[in-house]
Amino acid sequence: MAVLILPVAFVSVPKGGDYSAGIGGASSANGGNTYIYGGEVTAKGGKYSAGIGASCLSDASSFNGGTTYISGGNVTAEGDDGGAGIGGSVGSHIGTIVITGGTVTAKGDDGGAGIGGGRGNIESGSLTITGGTITATGGIGAAGIGGGDATYVRNTAGNGFSTLSITGGTVIATAGESTKNGNNTYTPVAIGAGSAGASNGALNLSGFAHVTAGNNASTALLTGADHRVAACRNQYAQVEVIDDDARHGNMSYTCNPETHTGFCRNCNFTLVGNHYDNGEGEGKCVCGYYMGVLELTLTDLADNGLALVEADGMLANVTYDRTLSATQNSNGSWTSRAYTLCLPYDLDLSKIPGNVLARAYRLAYVKDKEYVFTNEYGYLSAGVPYLVVVYEGELKLDASNVVVHSNPSDGYQVFEWSDDPAVSGKEVGLWRGTFDIISNDVAAELKAHTLSKDGKFRRISNAPGHQDARVGTFRAFFMPYESDGYYAFTTKFVYQENGEEDTEIQDFPAGSFEGDNDYTDETTGIGTIHTIDSDGTHRYYDMQGRQLRQRPAKGLYIEDGKIQFSK
Repeated sequence: MAVLILPVAFVSVPKGGDYSAGIGGASSANGGNTYIYGGEVTAKGGKYSAGIGASCLSDASSFNGGTTYISGGNVTAEGDDGGAGIGGSVGSHIGTIVITGGTVTAKGDDGGAGIGGGRGNIESGSLTITGGTITATGGIGAAGIGGGDATYVRNTAGNGFSTLSITGGTVIATAGESTKNGNNTYTPVAIGAGSAGASNGALNLSGFAHVTAGNNASTALLTGADHRVAACRNQYAQVEVIDDDARHGNMSYTCNPETHTGFCRNCNFTLVGNHYDNGEGEGKCVCGYYMGVLELTLTDLADNGLALVEADGMLANVTYDRTLSATQNSNGSWTSRAYTLCLPYDLDLSKIPGNVLARAYRLAYVKDKEYVFTNEYGYLSAGVPYLVVVYEGELKLDASNVVVHSNPSDGYQVFEWSDDPAVSGKEVGLWRGTFDIISNDVAAELKAHTLSKDGKFRRISNAPGHQDARVGTFRAFFMPYESDGYYAFTTKFVYQENGEEDTEIQDFPAGSFEGDNDYTDETTGIGTIHTIDSDGTHRYYDMQGRQLRQRPAKGLYIEDGKIQFSK
């Protein structure tokens, strides 16, 4: 069984049936596959079972939590009577858990881990966290992340994860209370095995993940001793993994005009980094160095790359010469207009001066030959692609006291929504933005679909007669994984409130879209960027068509005429 939850969903399971997970395995069944891409999700397990994951009945050792994948949304999961918040039931296997984004709160009950095993779980599973905000709290005798309570069961139970990797996001794990068996007291750890558990795999930390573990870091069974800080933060049996050095709090700094070196007064942690704004509107870095406010001018459909690199991470007053406006009719009414937009700074639409009404949308899914955009309300985040609809007035894109970013995000997955369960939930492409002009050849190689004046997204071609088409600066586009099947889909806007789809859908007449390119026919021919020389030398290009010295360690790039991705 597979469960698919899309960004538009609102799902609440007050409690699963007896011996059944809230979301996942029914009584006497594996957890199956659960994919949560967004929305509001609340799930509580039935008796002995996980909130999200495995069920329990009969010989639970034959069950597992299946695969749980979470990339967005607000997810709350709670086990019942020995079940984990996310993972295993009483005596079951844990399964595979992957979290790449979203806000996740998981709580185990009476021997169940927050994320991991249920009470007396059998074999360990795997957990990968690359992003998001995760809070995991174990029940009595259970780890926050890892194994369930094994105090009263065989010694092979209560294992933590055999594979555990945290390379991003904010993760707070809190162990449950200690348990006793005769004269013995067993204390679970925040990340690791449950009480009396046999083992736990090493934790893989990378990037800027920092671990603090109260006064006894070794009990967490973590690797990466250079990141393990024993004196900095939490009480015993609570581990915090963070990607922000400011959490060390009591820092001292030495500075020069370009960088600062921070020293934690409570431990041996040291960080060397560039200055960045403290977010208080004073033009100061967290180290106290005064950065001032840069005056930055951006020009539409021009090369702004050097200016953005020089301003990266700095506080700036930005002037951008592009204006988004609705069309006022002779009777005083307005005709809405839609524009693609991806800015290198945050912009709060509610604070734009003048009488302007605008709303931002993002591409949520494709269905029945329509690109369906859902509302993102009134705040634009830096580097995130949007389709902005101006309902009334004129929207100027200038901003004051904003932090500038030199690179957009990698975009986010777009899924197909279909009545056919075999197709629904399939990842079909990326909704991306760019700060640079993407040339005709590169855009054709990316299979980039850009907005046309009739509201349809059409693929850029480098066939004769189409070689002027490109993706402009600070625009957004759709990049499908497959060459065909998404050409000239119409555009639909859906306004949502509290997870419910509004019955009134705004339709736009022809000509109410700002076309990023002019299309004269349906030609979709495509050429190739040659990335292998005659002597066999490989060449690599970024998404803007600029040649790279070597294969990038992270992100999207072009090699062998194909789009590649490095994690």
